[in-house]
Amino acid sequence: MKRMFTLMALLALVTTGAMAQPNHDGMGSFIGIFADEVHSACDAALPLYVSTTVYFYASMDVRALTAMTACEFSVGNMPEDNPGLGIVTPAWTTTLVIGDIFGDIALAWEVPQPGPVASIGTLAFFAIDAGWIGDDHVLSVELTVDPTSLKRVIVDDLFDTYDVGGGSFTFNCTGTCTCLPSTAVEDTNWGSIKALY
Repeated sequence: MKRMFTLMALLALVTTGAMAQPNHDGMGSFIGIFADEVHSACDAALPLYVSTTVYFYASMDVRALTAMTACEFSVGNMPEDNPGLGIVTPAWTTTLVIGDIFGDIALAWEVPQPGPVASIGTLAFFAIDAGWIGDDHVLSVELTVDPTSLKRVIVDDLFDTYDVGGGSFTFNCTGTCTCLPSTAVEDTNWGSIKALY
């Protein structure tokens, strides 16, 4: 009971932003959405009347963190859960959940989830109407919606908070679909860079 109280307090701290600031850099760590359990594909078709499962994973850069006790994020472009159009069914790997996938969500685990990759849970999408989710519908792991907290974090086994990246997932991809946002790069030379300063 004491351990459960401690974890609920941790989850409350994460969701209220009361953790020590500033957050640490999660380096290459991110929360991603994938079409399979081996986190190799980030797009899938969504046929009518067939359940399509997507998997949420925390990918931890071991230079920064090796285990996860909590995480917080939101998902952009989530389709409406509407029994006339389609249904979204979550299945998280913990019962310690505050919020939901249609807004901000925070999850905590009684036992730290070891890296470098830890399962957060799944969402099953069941389309009833073809207009519910169209072609190239991108879901993305984003900062929380709450303007007072604005975070996308993983909390490690020492209760330090790390800012992490967010992945994306595409339903009914018709072109090139990517799992992580690309870093903008441009060909240049050293003289152009020095001119900026």
